[in-house]
Amino acid sequence: MHCDDAETLRIINDVNLNEEGKFLFQFSGLQNDQVLPRVKADLIDKGTHFFRNGKQMQEIINKSNKELVNMTVPAYAGEFHGNWLNHEYYFAVVKNKKGIRK
Repeated sequence: MHCDDAETLRIINDVNLNEEGKFLFQFSGLQNDQVLPRVKADLIDKGTHFFRNGKQMQEIINKSNKELVNMTVPAYAGEFHGNWLNHEYYFAVVKNKKGIRK
């Protein structure tokens, strides 16, 4: 949630997995992709929060040295910041692309 696309891609690429290794990570998206004005002004426009839906994360993974194994979209929802930010948690499991090992 606090990493832009370039940093998210770098982190995914930098995870060193053995040949059969997999890793799971969580990312955050807004419920129904709805951006409330206060969320946009206080978090997104200030560049402190980056929310992605499953398709957007899939695009980042496609650019990486990993491939998607499974994604739970959304895994569960939560309320933060005094009920004014409803967001969803997604889980992605990735593995090395065939023939690629960091």
